[in-house]
Amino acid sequence: MKIAIQNIRCYAYHGVFPVEQKIGQWYAVDIELKGDFSEAVENDELEGTVDYAKVIQTVQEVMKTPQMLVEKVAGEIGKVLIERFSLVDKGLVRIKKLAPPVTGHQDYMSFEFEFKR
Repeated sequence: MKIAIQNIRCYAYHGVFPVEQKIGQWYAVDIELKGDFSEAVENDELEGTVDYAKVIQTVQEVMKTPQMLVEKVAGEIGKVLIERFSLVDKGLVRIKKLAPPVTGHQDYMSFEFEFKR
């Protein structure tokens, strides 16, 4: 079973360039969580699944700590999600840097990180 939360918006100060660390920029984070959520399917109870609001809060919290590389940030998000949500066995974090400071680039750049318990 899989839960997907798309485009969690975060303003953060990650980057190799000093300007990124000083003025920051917008990111979008996608999360996929895999585990046994069958109790929620059967009983319609939040205890049998993952509280989406708490996942979003966790992502935003981790994104607040500046890092040079989004690779490091993705790894930290995966680590914290596994620690906080016992029903999650594995998942994926995708961080999209929406306005990378690269000349001629018009869209986003992204990094995906798969994690597991």
